[in-house]
Amino acid sequence: MSERTPWSLVALAVGAGIVGAFQVGKVPVALGQIRDELGLGLVGAAWVLSLFNLVGVGAGVAMGGFVARAGARRVAVVGLLAMAIAGLAGAAPPQPGGPPPHPIAAGGW
Repeated sequence: MSERTPWSLVALAVGAGIVGAFQVGKVPVALGQIRDELGLGLVGAAWVLSLFNLVGVGAGVAMGGFVARAGARRVAVVGLLAMAIAGLAGAAPPQPGGPPPHPIAAGGW
């Protein structure tokens, strides 16, 4: 007897991958502007990009303990919702003559 594929879980996993993938391409797109504003060459820009990855590794290690206490499913749902909301806020157009409405989500501050 074969087991049925839980297609709802498959769809959830694919959706989570898509939401996560939206976050991956932000720094390379902004790297030209970062280089101009900080006066960096290609090597310096590569270090900036590497530091973003290092911060992700550190945050992942720290979150491991939190996930063990709070529960993986709950943290995954909250994290995906936070990523989706931050991605949408980061895509919002800035207000004319003012700062963007989403400085933390857009990587500011």
